[in-house]
Amino acid sequence: MKPILKNNETELYTKCEDITSNEQEIITEVLESFINPNYHSYCLGVGLAANQIGYNKNFIVISERAKAKEIFTMANPVILNHGKDIIYGEEMCLSYPKRKEIVGRYRVIDVKYFIIREILVISIEIMMVVLLN
Repeated sequence: MKPILKNNETELYTKCEDITSNEQEIITEVLESFINPNYHSYCLGVGLAANQIGYNKNFIVISERAKAKEIFTMANPVILNHGKDIIYGEEMCLSYPKRKEIVGRYRVIDVKYFIIREILVISIEIMMVVLLN
């Protein structure tokens, strides 16, 4: 497994490219990295993006809360719209170890993305409203 990029490494700020169904090795590596407990030794991660482990691709794995058993994936996500209400909470990032920040997030966002089933990218666009607590 590839190490998580840390701090101000260039790859963390590089615009990512869309992931394709031909890039199963990247999808598998991100999923395996996310569920590996060694990645969570200093921060309870609820998400991992492909660029955090060196892949310049639009692909993320997230769970509702740290160490949750159910995870889901978003391939090529695009925020289409968002509400007006912003909520603030303390967050950490696996790429910035031991650093905590108060971050504002929209309470409601509309996201378009491709879903992953059985480690395959399915070319079905879906709309989802993500509610942040």
